[in-house]
Amino acid sequence: MAVGFDRCAWHTHADIIQELRHDSDQEQALQRYLDDLFTDKLRIVILKKIGKVHDVWIPDFQDDPDTDPYMEPDEKIEARFGRKHEQSAEREWNRQLTESHIAIAFSI
Repeated sequence: MAVGFDRCAWHTHADIIQELRHDSDQEQALQRYLDDLFTDKLRIVILKKIGKVHDVWIPDFQDDPDTDPYMEPDEKIEARFGRKHEQSAEREWNRQLTESHIAIAFSI
């Protein structure tokens, strides 16, 4: 199974989640991962290019920095949690994330 964000290249797989979380059961590891995502325990990183969302991902390790030394001058990285917001634009984005625009795209 794979998990990813709708219209974004990034994705991860249940076996990778299981390994990173040192879990003996792949299905449980995936369920905990999704539970953590939907309860704001996982940080979501958003790459914007010229102000528009270009890619979205969840870092393998939550303490990874939100920077990339190879970023272009017109790119910006933001980090947030799925349901927390401060501005109205973020509120719309977060609504999409939590109301299934997270296209948690499952493939078998």
